[in-house]
Order: sequence, then C-alpha cells, then structure tokens
Amino acid sequence: RELPLKVVDARHAYTRLPAGVALPPGLPQVSVTARLVAAPGGPAPEGEARLDVVNDAAFPDLFALALAPEGGTAFIASPPTDTVFAVEVASGKVTALKTADGPSALTTYRDSGGRPWLAVAHRFSPELRLYALDTPGSAPRVLPAPVGAMGLAVDARGEVAFIAEQVWDTVRAVSLADGRERWSTAVDRNPQALAPWRELIAVGSLQTGQVELLRQSDGGPVATLVPGPGVPIVGGGTEGFSRQVIGGKGLRGL
Repeated sequence: RELPLKVVDARHAYTRLPAGVALPPGLPQVSVTARLVAAPGGPAPEGEARLDVVNDAAFPDLFALALAPEGGTAFIASPPTDTVFAVEVASGKVTALKTADGPSALTTYRDSGGRPWLAVAHRFSPELRLYALDTPGSAPRVLPAPVGAMGLAVDARGEVAFIAEQVWDTVRAVSLADGRERWSTAVDRNPQALAPWRELIAVGSLQTGQVELLRQSDGGPVATLVPGPGVPIVGGGTEGFSRQVIGGKGLRGL
C-alpha cells in the first residue's frame, strides 16, 4: 500500500496510517518495511526502514469513568478501541458502545425532562456524542465539538456542554440544543479537570496546577486558585507538610 508523504522541509516528511488498516485481534504487532517510492517522472528516492506497527485497536486501555445518574451502571472509555464499556455494577455485565475516534472524556446527566444521558467527547474526532440511557441500542445524537478533548461537564439546566481541549488550550461551551459554540476561553496549558460550581465552571491545568474559575454564561475569567502554605492535605501520608506547600501539581480531578 502506498501512502502520501506530507513534506515539512528539505529533511523531514511524515505520513499517517489510514483508518482502514486492520490487524487480526490475536496479532499484537507486526513488523513491516517502509520504503520511499518516487512520484511519476520524479527522481528515484533512497531509503527504507523497518517499522513495528502495534495493534492498539485490539488492546483496551481504560481511561475515563462516569456513573449513570441512578448509579447502577459505570461507563469506562477505552480510546484505542474507540469504545465505551457499560458495566452493570450489580451483575458485572459488560456492554460495548461504539464511539468515534479516541473517546477521552465522559459525563452523565439528566436533561430538563428527566431523561438520563451519557455524553462522550473525543481526542481525535470533532464530535460530542450523546447516548440516551433510557433507550439502549439507539443511535447517539452527534454534535460538533473540538478535538483534543480531555475534560467534559454538562449544565443540564442551561443545555450546554463545557469541553476542555488541549490542542489550543481552551474551554469551549457547546449548546446541546443545536451544537453551536457559545463561547471559547483560553486557559492555562493542558486543561483537563472540569467542575461546575454555582454559576461558574472550574478548570484545572495539568501544567500549572492552578484552578481557573470562569463564568458559565460567557466564559469570562473570575479568579485563579493556587494552593499555598497552610492548605489542607488529605491522605497520602503527607498531611504534616501543609505549611510547606508551594503551588499546585497537575490536576486530574475536581
């Protein structure tokens, strides 16, 4: 199979494996030869290399977790397999939900009518998928959303999803009614954790360890929270070092 090269400069070029390349589930990896091929009428290029292609599409890697509103089902994202696993807590029964490319952020909520939903944002597909939990097996609603999503929260009353993405390091507000982007706000590097609080949305940065508070209505910044000396430490056996706290660490949950 021939793949086109994207030339960066005189010394560098790259290509991407197409989505249709599939390996048997029982084959964990395969070694292939990559060889440069001349364009029609062009000079013959030189060079080849051996590449190990890992079959990560057959290797579940559990990444994000959310509980159904009633608490009876846990939803777990597996980005390599483009799957969300629905695990019934009482019985252990597992059902696989097909997603778009790279599910990376999950949350559940009830809409204004009381219907339960699962929302899934993705790292590589510009989609926000909404699965109606009261009608298992039904096709999800698909709304436009930014790629690089790593955090997701929903305000059901305002019918808006808040998405933290790490391509441009922003938080975006997306309408659940029509998929339109209501606002976008630049935040600290590598935003991930999101948590609604009253009329605000809190976003944590993996890079700076800070928590930024934004207005849910328009994304305007309100305050930045930075752990300092005296902040309580809970668990981990380091409670006694509260007075020595200087700044935060990468925030993975809020």
